[in-house]
Amino acid sequence: MKKSSKSKGEDAALAELKKTSKFRPADVVVTAEHKAALQQLKDEFDDLPDWVDDKMCLRFLRVKHFDVDATSEMLANHIAWVESFEEWPRERIEEQPEFKAAIGYVLPEPDYFGRPIVYVRPRLINPAHRTDAEGVKQVFCSMVREANAMCKEHGTESCVILYDLHGFAARNRDNTTMKMQIDVMEQHEPSGLGNIIFCRYPWLLFPVFAVAKLWLDKATTDRVVFCDDLADLNQLTHRKNIPEGLGGELKEREPSFEIWPKKTGGWFSGWFGSSSDTSTAAPAAEAAAGDDDDADPLAGLSEKERKEKLAQMEKAELESAAKLEAELKAKEPANKPQQKRRRRKGKR
Repeated sequence: MKKSSKSKGEDAALAELKKTSKFRPADVVVTAEHKAALQQLKDEFDDLPDWVDDKMCLRFLRVKHFDVDATSEMLANHIAWVESFEEWPRERIEEQPEFKAAIGYVLPEPDYFGRPIVYVRPRLINPAHRTDAEGVKQVFCSMVREANAMCKEHGTESCVILYDLHGFAARNRDNTTMKMQIDVMEQHEPSGLGNIIFCRYPWLLFPVFAVAKLWLDKATTDRVVFCDDLADLNQLTHRKNIPEGLGGELKEREPSFEIWPKKTGGWFSGWFGSSSDTSTAAPAAEAAAGDDDDADPLAGLSEKERKEKLAQMEKAELESAAKLEAELKAKEPANKPQQKRRRRKGKR
């Protein structure tokens, strides 16, 4: 069946859009040297699981700049992590508050480049509901698996994270969960992030992003896009796949329970002096009780005062993040799974 002139025109317009889109993925070239490094990496192991294919090995090699020794260590850790991770059944995952809150989920269709789009609304985060750290991790890893399945279906290797930061406030912040999610992506899904897109971002993004950059590699932060003009999203995907909150036509999922049972006031009381307790509910009580999501602490300030306030907030967040990282590192040996090394016998 021949294509109509209209569909041919649409295909040509889309092809042109993909060439100029600000979200266009970088071209990946596999050289002879890369292939040699791949073979060296595979020779480092007695055997590799069937699910570890050449594409995965190349992704790990790229993130380690084709250092075979460093990559073999990272890949061995990943295999051990996957084999020790006990995946919950879907029914149990869907019972978790983290899932019912509909904070993040994969959009129905990929972007124009075949990459899954993970849509995240941080305003729906209430750290007080994150009392079960394993449950939070299971929900997140389930979403990663769903994105990976779409990648496989469309022959791609990375996803896009689309943040709608409208209504995001201090009471939503949760460094512990953010670090867990970044660790999973950085250590077990290397090169798995195409773009990170921030839309409708408020004052709070900048001190929080300063913390995120501590745990993200530079290659990832270089792919961050601040989307001031929501029309830019038309360069990513079509309107039917853009959520209504961002000006598209896709109806958004709603939480199945009330995220914030009480309206609270006073943003400042939950910001400073909060413990970096490593439970996922860490800053929950103070942050949830001490913020009004409609308040802007920078409103009415001069440019100089705004910069000073943001610098003060960023400093406090970085100190909290450093304390959290130290506490997690101190607990690491007890939490680290027993690694099953798959190295060559001659290398042991």
